Amino acid sequence: MENISEILFLIFLTCIGSIFAFNNSLNETNTTVNYNVEVINNSENITIDVSPYKNKESKEVKFVDIKYKPNSEINSKIKTKTKKLDSNEKIYSILQFNKNPSKEEIKELKNEGIELLSYISSDTWYVSISQDLDNIFTTNDDGDVKLNSNNFNDEYLVRSIDEVKPEFKQSKYIREDKIGDWAKDDKGNVYLMVQFHMGVSFEKAETLVENMGGESLNKIKSINSLTISIPENKIDDLSNIDEVKRIETISSPAEDKLANSRKVINVDYNLN
Repeated sequence: MENISEILFLIFLTCIGSIFAFNNSLNETNTTVNYNVEVINNSENITIDVSPYKNKESKEVKFVDIKYKPNSEINSKIKTKTKKLDSNEKIYSILQFNKNPSKEEIKELKNEGIELLSYISSDTWYVSISQDLDNIFTTNDDGDVKLNSNNFNDEYLVRSIDEVKPEFKQSKYIREDKIGDWAKDDKGNVYLMVQFHMGVSFEKAETLVENMGGESLNKIKSINSLTISIPENKIDDLSNIDEVKRIETISSPAEDKLANSRKVINVDYNLN
């Protein structure tokens, strides 16, 4: 009987090897692969995980004019922040998927406390988080992020959750300290357009700006943005505000003239 058991176990291992070979040939598509294969041998339960998304490196993300490769794990700072969340509080971060999530998976993530806000690139989204991430995910010794809920087709749906660094929010001119004179006054203030994440109210946005010594000048409802005046030395503090998504200088007079010309002649073109 022991010989027969050994032969059957060798046959099983051969089948598992074939599964691994098949998984390695898969591209990162919406293909669903059954993993969590349980082997019972000598009364011991052995779990062999053959998910195609385990141990994958993160993909490079482009934030308008800057590129970044997130860590393939959950950022420890984000974890700590979610542990301190009060009721109705949220934090904002970037989340990268291993594959394009389905509508059902997006809905289930929202039920878990993670809401997708806007797409960036490379299967990466801005998200709001309202729950302790330790209640939603487990990270193994290899850094693989695993969903705790059984309501997902692939528990390795998420590759990483990372912080939004201040420089990701700033336009190139702001990062390189090249703000034009048209966007400054003689009191040390600069005029900026600040976009806030979806769901952040204008009332809260204006309060955040005022707390920095700034002033709200105009609302742009279509993109949840404010035109503001703020001391130039407060730009970095503004960039560190969690609710802030993007900071640009106001348009130059030449850009405004070009935009008006486009409206008049109903033509869209670019200057290279």
